[in-house]
Amino acid sequence: MHFLIHEYYVQSSQREMDRELRELERQEKQITLELKQRAKATSSSKDPALSALAKQLVQVRKQKEKLLSAKAHIGAVGMHATTMATQVAAASAIGSVTGAMT
Repeated sequence: MHFLIHEYYVQSSQREMDRELRELERQEKQITLELKQRAKATSSSKDPALSALAKQLVQVRKQKEKLLSAKAHIGAVGMHATTMATQVAAASAIGSVTGAMT
């Protein structure tokens, strides 16, 4: 039962991260579109708005990378917890069989 609680929290965290990833992807598309429109409208590449949008795009992409890494790490922790729970269940089953044999 204790294991199921941990599994619930792992899955819940991953779903929350998926929602955040979708939001970051939406922001990335919006910034890219705005950047392209601004670049077409402006003849100068020295426009401060262009550089600000480009920096914002880079930040969103870095944030997306970090979030993907954190999601993978949480998945690995969940798998580790599953493995440990399986090992504990197997050890207790062996213990009960050994107790019955004596």
